[in-house]
Amino acid sequence: MDPDAEIMTVHELAEYLRVSISTIYRLAERHELPGFKVGDWRFYRASVDAWMVQQAKVSKTAIYPPRGRLAAAATSTRGSSSCAHPIASPGPLRLPIAGRG
Repeated sequence: MDPDAEIMTVHELAEYLRVSISTIYRLAERHELPGFKVGDWRFYRASVDAWMVQQAKVSKTAIYPPRGRLAAAATSTRGSSSCAHPIASPGPLRLPIAGRG
């Protein structure tokens, strides 16, 4: 099976995202999380990874840059625009030194 086509159950996704099972059901029922039903909810890992990157862009609450598959999704050249981390560091803070000028 193609690792990018890996399908996760509600329990597996809850563990992967480190949230409760009820949160997964709530998001899926509201169609806020990409998934489909075959008896119970199922989720493609690649779709969930892309959804997380999009959520970080929209909510601007991401603290750490994405790693692994998320980094690949965020920096993919397949799309028409590039993805910059929403909380990029502007660089070191430079303060003037008294007496120099």
